[in-house]
Amino acid sequence: MVHLAAMQRRAALLGAVLLALLSAASGYTPNAQYYGAGRRVAMSSIETLTFYAGRRTAFRRTSALPQLTCVGDMCARYQPDVVQCTAMGDAQWKCSADLPRTMRLGRVEVSCEGYDYAQDPYVLKDSCALEYHLLPSGTGPDDPWRTYQRGAWGDKALDALFQLVFWSVLAAIVVSFVRAIRSGGARGNSPSTGGGGGGGGGGGGWWPGSSYPPPPPPYTPKPEPDASSWTPGFWTGLGLGGLAATAAASSSRRRQPSFTPDPPFNAYAGGSTARRRPWDDSSPTSSSAWRESTGFGGTRNR
Repeated sequence: MVHLAAMQRRAALLGAVLLALLSAASGYTPNAQYYGAGRRVAMSSIETLTFYAGRRTAFRRTSALPQLTCVGDMCARYQPDVVQCTAMGDAQWKCSADLPRTMRLGRVEVSCEGYDYAQDPYVLKDSCALEYHLLPSGTGPDDPWRTYQRGAWGDKALDALFQLVFWSVLAAIVVSFVRAIRSGGARGNSPSTGGGGGGGGGGGGWWPGSSYPPPPPPYTPKPEPDASSWTPGFWTGLGLGGLAATAAASSSRRRQPSFTPDPPFNAYAGGSTARRRPWDDSSPTSSSAWRESTGFGGTRNR
């Protein structure tokens, strides 16, 4: 009987241990969608990392992050589906991705979750994320922003030139008009020399056979034109021509190319959100509109 009681106690104890183990196992919820999420690896042993749009990192101490995070105004135009980074030593990385020729990869930063703390030399497997910057390349043959910027500077210079010519001509017209008014007023105020005092007694008239020539016919001086009446001339035509040229230049000025905004990039929708834009590729089958771009950066673990 004593032996049987001891066996029963042992069975009960074993059952309690098994029940505790089953409870602990049921309470553990691993990140099952990522293989080896609970493993720790040395940060220095990682040689290559591949990041995918729409996927999230594994986590243990912190929370999950998107594997790819884009920074910059160009992110609204395009985001790559895949970015691959290669370790260069001393926690430095070289990352590359296929991008349209109108943009390039800028600074990058790799962030992994330290296994026990942020500066732990061991990190959680599949916990690394990448933050990258997209910048305009300025070398694309079909870059509408570059074309508009170059045209805008030319239009501004042309407009400034026409404005200078127009206001110079207008000032010359005003100065000429004022001078004409002043000179006309000076002539009108000068004393008349035509009037004289009463003459003495008339001399002998002209008779046939006299040696004196006949008197001249009555002289009526030609009236001078009114100085206040100003008629259009060369300067007026030149000023009107400058005004017309300015108006023509303003009407023919190139406008900023209009773009239809795309919906914001959704990191949870997968790679289908990263697509070509009309200005990135003039032909759907043209491979010259795409190129491999490279960016460099360091590590900032969390």
